[in-house]
Amino acid sequence: MTNGVHPQTTLSEKGKAESVEFGPEDKINFYGPEEKARFVAFKGKSIAFGRTTISSTYDKTVFAMMGYTLIEGTWLKKDKAPEVILAQNSEGIKSEANISSSSDQLLLMHQNIAGIKELLTSMQEQVDKIREVTKETRADVAKLRITLQATRRQGIKAMQDVTEKLTKVTKDIDASSTLK
Repeated sequence: MTNGVHPQTTLSEKGKAESVEFGPEDKINFYGPEEKARFVAFKGKSIAFGRTTISSTYDKTVFAMMGYTLIEGTWLKKDKAPEVILAQNSEGIKSEANISSSSDQLLLMHQNIAGIKELLTSMQEQVDKIREVTKETRADVAKLRITLQATRRQGIKAMQDVTEKLTKVTKDIDASSTLK
């Protein structure tokens, strides 16, 4: 405190400090456990120079490799399963182990199927890109082949012309030397 005024308040009044509140949009800028620790560490500090934006982008494959699964439009950690609600029927309460294991297995299978769908979609996109490049390459190679054949024909024709001219010159020289 200087002169009875808190320094953070003074900076905020001057417009030089941003709010220390982090919203959901700020969480998007941080990835992984190390960055999450940084996020928690930043929560209590004043950011005088603006927010840090991470420009890295991750595709679906990288998220899947990091242990996340896309479920209903949100990425969830594979090891975090929703809470199991015990069901009661005429036989009484089912054992928690059976419900937990079967529901966990079902959830795991659902997550794996969703992950496989995402990977197949991504793979199909990559295959389509490769096909497009291959088509373009084939067209370019065909054009190059036609151009190369035309150049070869022109080269052969030029060599034939040079050979004819040299033959004519040598005949003229031979004829002029025999006349003398």
